[in-house]
Amino acid sequence: ASSFRFDGVTWTPIASLPTAVEFPSAVTDGTNIFIMGGALTGTGVPQTTVYRYNVGLDTYTTLAPFTVGTWNHAAVYFNGKIYKFAGTNAAAVPNNALEIYDIAGNSWTTGAVYPAATSFVSAFEQGGFIWAAGGITTGTVPTLKTYRYDPVANTWDDAAMADLPATRWGAASAFYNGGGVLAGG
Repeated sequence: ASSFRFDGVTWTPIASLPTAVEFPSAVTDGTNIFIMGGALTGTGVPQTTVYRYNVGLDTYTTLAPFTVGTWNHAAVYFNGKIYKFAGTNAAAVPNNALEIYDIAGNSWTTGAVYPAATSFVSAFEQGGFIWAAGGITTGTVPTLKTYRYDPVANTWDDAAMADLPATRWGAASAFYNGGGVLAGG
């Protein structure tokens, strides 16, 4: 549960996360950090928890939980909402649930399911769309598939982006300098 802040030079301890978890996701709305799900450390039991970390106060607030407990899921912040999808569920297999958190309303809704049950998906937002790439599908098979999610139409599109040149899972991902970046994995 230990947590740290990096100022560009030094790592400094901050308030510990209320629960010790592995493989959660985290996003920021530019003011707060939202930490979601993960597996209880040492047990692999997926969680449905959402914590908002207030950077200025160094405190956590527990928010409305999501429905499908997962770890190593993708999460993207866009336009006041957090899109949490895929990941490993309680049966320890990949799933395809998309859950959408409305920050202002502190509530969750479901969206169009991800096209394939997948864990360790990399994702980022760009141009009003959510872009997802790679992961591990059912049977622990790495994938090179990519998809684009349209939040307005609530649809996933397989043809909107070329598939990865090679399989990749568990990569760090971000939008940077005009394009998507996947590092590691």
